[in-house]
Amino acid sequence: MQQLIDDAGFPAGLFTNLYATHAHIDRILADPRVAGVTLTGSEAAGARVAQTAGKSVKKCVLELGGSDAMIVLDDADIDHAVWAQ
Repeated sequence: MQQLIDDAGFPAGLFTNLYATHAHIDRILADPRVAGVTLTGSEAAGARVAQTAGKSVKKCVLELGGSDAMIVLDDADIDHAVWAQ
């Protein structure tokens, strides 16, 4: 994801991919420079991130426990996308 955003020409620092531990979550999300958080991970990690993001009123997107996240574009064959799983 980081590479896609960089390659698309967005300003440096707009998106940063972090591999943070549970111990780092509170400090990272409390930072005023952080506008939002996206997590792909476990339900336990999602609960921690959601709780902290809520306290700091940060936008939050969670993908928990899934193994086949995908983006389906407008020109996609929806039946194929659904059943390809």
